[in-house]
Amino acid sequence: MQGAFVPEVIVICGWGTGTSSLLKARLSLQFPEIKIKAVIGKNQLDFYDLEQVDLIISTIPLKEKKIKSVIVNPLLDLKDMQKIKDNIYQISYEKECRYLMRRLQDKKQEERETLAGFIGQDLLFFEEAAGKGWRQIIKKMGKHLECRGCISEQYTEDAIASVDEWGPYMVFIPGIAFVHAGPEHVRIPGAALTVLDQEIPFGEEGNTYVKCIVMFAVEDEGNRLLTDLVSILERGDNVRKLLEAEAADDLQMIY
Repeated sequence: MQGAFVPEVIVICGWGTGTSSLLKARLSLQFPEIKIKAVIGKNQLDFYDLEQVDLIISTIPLKEKKIKSVIVNPLLDLKDMQKIKDNIYQISYEKECRYLMRRLQDKKQEERETLAGFIGQDLLFFEEAAGKGWRQIIKKMGKHLECRGCISEQYTEDAIASVDEWGPYMVFIPGIAFVHAGPEHVRIPGAALTVLDQEIPFGEEGNTYVKCIVMFAVEDEGNRLLTDLVSILERGDNVRKLLEAEAADDLQMIY
């Protein structure tokens, strides 16, 4: 998980120093993607600066706070770990969205480019949803990005694994999933886009539905590819136009 999006956590434990140390060690082992800022007692919480805290993990009930919190058993059972995991990925994607919005606001000049031109005609796909699942769609886009020289085959496998794990948090614009993996198997930045004729379930649980899947590959978080793509979609009613598109020519009207 990239540094800018790492959830910052404090741990509250009412079971003594030994249990606190054990809980911190287990959290660090099970969730290396979080940063544990401190382990404190409940009586210290009111005096702790929560400005840079994303999540509170506590072994005891707390008064309602503006910060997300999870109550867990000091020994961390499977249900506890799932609750923590869900919060971690939600926080990470919220941070990523805020980062993208800041980048958009900081842009002094916007280059008006059509969505079709931005992605490339040969990486735009329009499919019937019947008989297709999100894995099949991602594999097809991944194969085309691989042929373009953007990614290796492993990137597609990693992207599918990411959807299995993070699924719903990739849908930060309703109806559109933004699929990606880590930068290790990216050769050059690129993106592919598939619009379906009807919505399909997205992710392992199938509770989230999408009509469009965007697969993108960037080498680092400073790359503007995703920022510029979201910039196009944020203008006017471009999201509606994208979700209603039936052919590449329709995307020429999105800029």
